[in-house]
Amino acid sequence: MGRGRGDLDGRGGQGRVGGLTLAALLSATFAGSYYSNVALVPLAPILDHFHTGVGMGVLVLGAFAVTLAATTPLASHLGDRGGWTRVLVAGLAVVAVGSVAAALSPSFAFLVGVRVVQGAAAAVIVPGVMIHLSTTVAERDRPFAMGLWSSANSLGRLVAVPLGGLLASLAGWSSVFWSSVPAMGIAALAIFFLVPRKPPRPIVTDWSSAGGLTAGAALGLGGLTALSTGVDGAVAGVPLMVAGAALVATAWRRGARASHPLVPVGLLRSPTLLRSSLGGFVQMATIMVDITAVSLYLVRSTGTSPATAGLVALAFPGVMVVVSWLAGYAMRRLGGRRVFSWGLGLLAVGQVLIALATARGVGVGPLLAGALGLAGGGAALVQTSSAGGATRPGAADSSAAVGAFNLIRFSGTAAGAAWLAIVLSLGGSYPLLFASCAAVAVGSLALSSRLGGEKMPLGVKSP
Repeated sequence: MGRGRGDLDGRGGQGRVGGLTLAALLSATFAGSYYSNVALVPLAPILDHFHTGVGMGVLVLGAFAVTLAATTPLASHLGDRGGWTRVLVAGLAVVAVGSVAAALSPSFAFLVGVRVVQGAAAAVIVPGVMIHLSTTVAERDRPFAMGLWSSANSLGRLVAVPLGGLLASLAGWSSVFWSSVPAMGIAALAIFFLVPRKPPRPIVTDWSSAGGLTAGAALGLGGLTALSTGVDGAVAGVPLMVAGAALVATAWRRGARASHPLVPVGLLRSPTLLRSSLGGFVQMATIMVDITAVSLYLVRSTGTSPATAGLVALAFPGVMVVVSWLAGYAMRRLGGRRVFSWGLGLLAVGQVLIALATARGVGVGPLLAGALGLAGGGAALVQTSSAGGATRPGAADSSAAVGAFNLIRFSGTAAGAAWLAIVLSLGGSYPLLFASCAAVAVGSLALSSRLGGEKMPLGVKSP
């Protein structure tokens, strides 16, 4: 990679991704990750400003995550139809404008509504970049490309976590949203001027099953989020989840008969994609829980300032940036499946150590920061190897595969936010919350080990 010119050379009929083009694509990844994480640490000041508890406050996080997850498969399809470069620029621009609206929110309900719109717009960012990379980078270089993508993703989180807390402490909660406007604007300009145009593809799809899948996912994840807001939310949440599950099942059955479904039914029969999607779900849920819950724990249980809490939480994405880059090399030598398994194992150990630290009432210190760093390293290994599996060569429909992968992956963010609110709202402890995350990671490791999988060409194993 680089080969003296900063390029990823394409082989086997694929082209070359120049350094400026790659930088533009990674800038979009950075901007999307930054906005997705900048509100995690300052959640407490936002809740205090609107006089809202943690139960209802999860909507600030969940509204964005639910819409992002539910609309990702549809966004992948629309990106193909409209031309990915143009769609990426539009999505970044809408998130930028929405950030202005969020900063000026007159009410909590308005803020939640803006986050819904932004989630739909941001749904094009991750699949757009992944599809650009997977279709233009040579097969043997894909692990490195996914490592760079994962590092840019982690770097956005690395900057967002401490900066979100610092801005909230110095300039108030609204500054958190203002800060994302230049990041989105610069990324949109970089994509517009530096990324070659991908022409639209005249793709036909069955809109009935596509609409049912999107609406069902939104209702199901929205119901889960509502369930986490308390007793009143549970009254609406349970019917929403049931309705969502019914819609998804109906859309799935219709898609099995349709000639052009949004997500081909046979796609998720691939062990590689199943494993990648499971890992993506667990990894995203754990990131949401660890960074948000540790920040809440430090601010509300130990009296730590949001700025300091952000610096402690920095250990998680900080380690992710470095390990994500190294994971690309590890995948070439050890295989994606082994890197994936090691990642889940480290993630589980990190959760156990965070649970022990919070049980002992540890505040700012090396134990908590070290545990977060260990979990971050595990998350980086899972993130990079999962992305490599979702974009592996030979997929019948790369856009559909990436869309399905990110639907499940971002559902982890919504599920993590909901689980955090449910545990803490019902009087559960922080140690219990982190211990449950450890159990999920261990269970996922056991389940993924039972899945088969194919070897990727050129000696690169799929995760």
